[in-house]
Amino acid sequence: MKIKNKVLIKKCEQWISGVKKEDRIALIHHTDPDGVSSAVIMNKAIEKIRGRPIDLRVNQKSDELSVTKSTYNKIKDKKITKLIILDMSVDQSEDSLLEKIQKFAEILIIDHHKLYKNLNSKRCILIKPQIIFLGVNPATYCCSKLSYDLCKHIVDISNCDWIAALGIIGDCAYDEWKNFITKVCRKYRIASNKPVLKTKLGKITELLFFTEAYSTKKIGLCFDILNQAKCYKDVLESKLKRYQKYVKAEIAYWQSNVRRLAKFYPEQDLIFDFIKPKYPIKSAISTIMSYKYPHKTVIIAQDMNKGMVHLSARRRDNKIAVNNLIERAIQNLKGANGGGHNTAAGGILKTKDLFIFKKNVLRLLSK
Repeated sequence: MKIKNKVLIKKCEQWISGVKKEDRIALIHHTDPDGVSSAVIMNKAIEKIRGRPIDLRVNQKSDELSVTKSTYNKIKDKKITKLIILDMSVDQSEDSLLEKIQKFAEILIIDHHKLYKNLNSKRCILIKPQIIFLGVNPATYCCSKLSYDLCKHIVDISNCDWIAALGIIGDCAYDEWKNFITKVCRKYRIASNKPVLKTKLGKITELLFFTEAYSTKKIGLCFDILNQAKCYKDVLESKLKRYQKYVKAEIAYWQSNVRRLAKFYPEQDLIFDFIKPKYPIKSAISTIMSYKYPHKTVIIAQDMNKGMVHLSARRRDNKIAVNNLIERAIQNLKGANGGGHNTAAGGILKTKDLFIFKKNVLRLLSK
């Protein structure tokens, strides 16, 4: 992979390697397996560099991609001097609190979503694959792998390779990093002669998905278990198993009823499914379906009650950029927002606008 911005990479490496014991470091990360894995990798790197872990870890709700007022207050109250943001498209937000944070803390953002705005300044470093590499697909260069690759040149985190693999699997980037995951499986003697979600690494990724679906309040537990695990087996036998029984049956039901309940549109290569489960499992369903239907656009619309619908879209073969599709389909829909990667994206809109959104999707795909 050819580097196009060595200066920015150097600044990032200096930022990470330059953390000191007296620094007050906070870490904000997304709630999915890639976000959690990235956070654990970064925490382990920081701990090796300065002799102690981060001072504050924060995750917001899964659809809160900009820094919220509550998070801002936590950072300020803890007297944070350095902030790391992982797997969050904060440059997409117009009303960001990042400028206020820069008055008392230096910021490092590592992300792999679409580039909306270049936030690089004297007090802020923004790293995205498409900014630092030539000819890279940012959607598949997920944050856990990017964090791992950046940190491994600074400190020995070779024992975090299996953690990076979890983010890769969770973000449907297995095809891009098949050789890397094969090496990881060989290193830890994990059988890999089966579909990736059926491997032990795939099962750990599912545990993270299940726990996220059960409650984003349990993401801290996911972080702690991954961070404390001496090997992947510790996670397989961890407390996370207790949440899968609540969520797995719900996922199995909606997954098994795709043929009966979902709408298939052969001309547009679209599968559109409106679901009303007990738990927020839209991402898990769309990910599973994308592995089953890699050449179709999969959109899961989940009724969240309270008059809102959350969206999860996938397209593994890259023929349709689902982030652009979602963004264009919600244009002019009041209160709607969305975005993400070209292979995996999400959004939110009012329930009353779902018909218009679906109509827009069909029109755009027909072109």
